[in-house]
Parts: sequence; C-alpha cells; structure tokens
Amino acid sequence: MINFNYRKENQVGILEITGKKYFKDGKEGWNKVRQYLENDKLNCILIFDKSENYISTDEVIMLEKYLHQINFPQNKKVAIIDEQLTDQMNINVYGENIARHHGWKNIAVFANEKAARQWISRPL
Repeated sequence: MINFNYRKENQVGILEITGKKYFKDGKEGWNKVRQYLENDKLNCILIFDKSENYISTDEVIMLEKYLHQINFPQNKKVAIIDEQLTDQMNINVYGENIARHHGWKNIAVFANEKAARQWISRPL
C-alpha cells in the first residue's frame, strides 16, 4: 500500500511517499503533484521518495507519456529526493533520464534535501 503525505512549507510543496509503489501509484502520485502545484499556486515541490519500488522500466516510459496526458506543467520544478541513489538500477534516476530525453527539464533526482533545495531555488 502506498502512502502520500503532503504539506506546504511557505511556497514549497513537500510530499513524502512511503509504502510499496506500483505503476498505478506512480500515475496517482504524478496526478497529485500536478494538483498540489496548481491548487496551492506553487512553483516547485520536493518529493521525498521513501517507497519500495515495483515499477518496471517499461512502466517508467508509460509514466512519462502520462505526464503529457495530464498536461503536467513544464514550468514548475519537481525535485525528487531519493536516498537510495546508490542502487545500481535506481528507478527514479532512470525516470529522470527518460523525462529529460523527452524535454522535461524541470524534473530532477537528488540524493539529499540540501542539493534539491539548492536546485529549486535557481531559475528554471
């Protein structure tokens, strides 16, 4: 079961994801992020991904296509903090590479919160 815990910290959205993450959860999560950005009029969001991943590489490609389907904004920054970056096949890094290859310059993955906050503070 996946858990999404959201809060707003000044003008930054904070989302913590825990539990087991499957493809349907990935879709739900990206839709939630879009809604948080829109509803709270945010320019950026920090995602602390502490979930256990069950999303395949093929499903990551489908998630990138889903971002287009839901009209995910390309002018809002999404920083994913994943302390498991040392994993040989990190699904978040793979997703970042797929997204960047398809023009998403506003999505990045970081190993720590400090680096993520520095990135979101810079202009897009």
